[in-house]
Amino acid sequence: PVDVYGGGATTLGLVATSIHPQQAGVQLELIDILLERGARMDPQSPAGHQQRMVVDCLANGQPEAAAHLARRGAGLPLDGAAGVGRLDVVQRYVDPDGTLRDATRGELRSAFAYACGYGHANVAAYLIDAGMSPDERLPFYGKGHTALHVAAYEGNLEMLHVLLSRGASVNVNDDSWGTTPLAWALHAWGAEQKQPLIVEVAHAAIA
Repeated sequence: PVDVYGGGATTLGLVATSIHPQQAGVQLELIDILLERGARMDPQSPAGHQQRMVVDCLANGQPEAAAHLARRGAGLPLDGAAGVGRLDVVQRYVDPDGTLRDATRGELRSAFAYACGYGHANVAAYLIDAGMSPDERLPFYGKGHTALHVAAYEGNLEMLHVLLSRGASVNVNDDSWGTTPLAWALHAWGAEQKQPLIVEVAHAAIA
């Protein structure tokens, strides 16, 4: 283990959670090389944050590495499974009536945040249908925003339809900047050249 980020980090964990090998286009190849040479995916805090490997990747904005490690057999807690779109695994932790098995309420909230943040609409729909509020306040971008803020910002039409069909509030303000999903869509378009759902969110806001 390497004594960085609180201690306990491993080479594999640092590669999998770092933007630098990802931007260089060598991240997944390095992961495979390390695994083939005996690196372990099971340490509790491979990137020094006291989280499981896949969750560390998701928390550090590396969904491709998270999904790759999941395919290679890394353990999937509830939030990790949601973040890589593994509905079959999510269903092992959360019954259709919302009963949790081997998971906490905090992990459920984190699972919903990762599912929404990384665009897994089927997982988000399942969790809402199992009792999660579509207006749950999430800690993905800043704090206190909802899944609809994220969908509007990322331009995820499928997620938008899932949320609106399940009663998500259109005019709710986030806690970090005090703005609505429509404002997030406009920011994504104007400041970051994304392709947001401005028209769709605006129609929903005035419907």
